[in-house]
Amino acid sequence: MVLCTGNDTKLILNQGSYRFKQSSVDKMINYVLLINIIFMISFGVLLAYFCYLFADSHFENYNYIFSGAESARVLSLKSFGSFFLLNNSFIPLDLAVGLEMGKFMYVYFLENDLQMTVFDTDKRDLVACSVKNFNLHEDLAQLDYMFCDKTGTLTQNELIFKAFKIVGNISDEV
Repeated sequence: MVLCTGNDTKLILNQGSYRFKQSSVDKMINYVLLINIIFMISFGVLLAYFCYLFADSHFENYNYIFSGAESARVLSLKSFGSFFLLNNSFIPLDLAVGLEMGKFMYVYFLENDLQMTVFDTDKRDLVACSVKNFNLHEDLAQLDYMFCDKTGTLTQNELIFKAFKIVGNISDEV
């Protein structure tokens, strides 16, 4: 009987750091949203600072404006929350909703495309494209490099170029 225990078990070896998979479009959108949030916070801090300067210099002279306020600091902290909410429109929520709706429609067209249907000889039936991930289609055309590794020198495996297609144009030769 062979029993694997300790650090060599499959469970322990698979406990590495998990890398969250994200498409390049999602990374770009997250970057834009992060810039928008930083802009909102910095703009709110700047306006709260100006509110503090104004309230500190005019707190005694204009009592009718600052009635009920404890101090200029408390007023500027409360105004930061107000400015943050006023600038909340910098975050485009309709962008995320529009992208998800676009992904849904793209998956619908992929699954109902007749050119993506093949005949399965084992089942003797037509098998259509089945999309399992909404983010996969975003990275389909994002090729940077194409490698060809020809192995099989002893078995005489041959790599024969048949065709290459670019936007409707089919080329039989390179």
